[in-house]
Amino acid sequence: RYPLRRILAWMGRIAAILALLALSAAAFQPLPGLHPQGGQIDTNIMRKIVLVGGGHAHVQVIKSLNRVSRPSDVHVTLIDRQRQASYSGMVPGCVSNLYSLDQVQIDVAPLAEWAGDEFICGTVIGMTYDNEDCDKYVTVEVTDGNAVINKQVPFDVISFDIGSTTRGFSSVPGARKHAISTRPISELVLRIQREEEKMKSAGLKE
Repeated sequence: RYPLRRILAWMGRIAAILALLALSAAAFQPLPGLHPQGGQIDTNIMRKIVLVGGGHAHVQVIKSLNRVSRPSDVHVTLIDRQRQASYSGMVPGCVSNLYSLDQVQIDVAPLAEWAGDEFICGTVIGMTYDNEDCDKYVTVEVTDGNAVINKQVPFDVISFDIGSTTRGFSSVPGARKHAISTRPISELVLRIQREEEKMKSAGLKE
C-alpha cells in the first residue's frame, strides 16, 4: 500500500522541514554575548552556521537561507566531500531505469554559490568545543593541490546531514558476495552498474 520510495520521500521531507525550522530559528535568533550597550545587536559579529553534508534536508535549508532571505550577520558554510549528492527519494527510480544517474544528482557546490554560502569540499575529521573560551570549530581535511591539509572552520550552530553506512556488511558471511549494500546511497547506482557489468561479462545478463 505504501511503496518504499514513497516512504523514503516522506521521510526526506520531514527531515528537511525539521532541519529548516531548527536552523532558521538559529539564524534569526540573536546569540548570547552579541548585545552591546543599548541592547542593539552588533552586526560586525557574524553568526556562523555550518552544514555538514549536502543531503536533501540541507538543500532545503540552503535554498531558504539564501543571501537574500537570511540576516546580513549570518554566514553559512556547507561542507561535503563531494560536489554532488544523490537525492535518495529518486534513487529507487534510477535503479529501475526511470531516471538517469545525472537526473538524481544534486549539484551542491553551484547551489551553495547561488545562495551566497561558502562551500568547502572536504571531510570532517573532528570537532572541538572549548567551554572556557566558547571556541567551537570543526576540523576539515581538504586537498590543496597535491597536499592534504587540515582546516579549522568555526561555528555557532552546526547541523549534520551525512546519511548512513551499512554496519557489519563486511563481517557478515556471504553478504559481500551475494548482496549489494544500499548505503552510502550516493554510490548505490554505481555499485549496481558495476555488478551488472560483471554479470554481462559472465554471460548471465542480456
